[in-house]
Amino acid sequence: MTEEFDPVYRLDGMKGPEMITVREFAELIDRPYHTVRRWVRLGTVPGVEAVIVPGRGPVYHVPRSAVAQFKKNQPRRGRPRKRNGGGVKKFPGAAKAK
Repeated sequence: MTEEFDPVYRLDGMKGPEMITVREFAELIDRPYHTVRRWVRLGTVPGVEAVIVPGRGPVYHVPRSAVAQFKKNQPRRGRPRKRNGGGVKKFPGAAKAK
């Protein structure tokens, strides 16, 4: 019998109902999966555990308690604002407008 591959699966090592997958976490906080996966790799999501699967790479487990914490303190949407305060690049030594 051939089993159908499910890209969102739980490993046997997952610690019961208190741990969820990155995809489930992304759905619960209403953000794109790829964005949340990047946050997980950068350490932005608290309490994440990584399990290395031979031939596949890391599989991340997120504690269900992180959903409430993250909803309160999640990163802002969009690009960060530029430090110089505008879209015009300021060059040193440029003539000032009169």
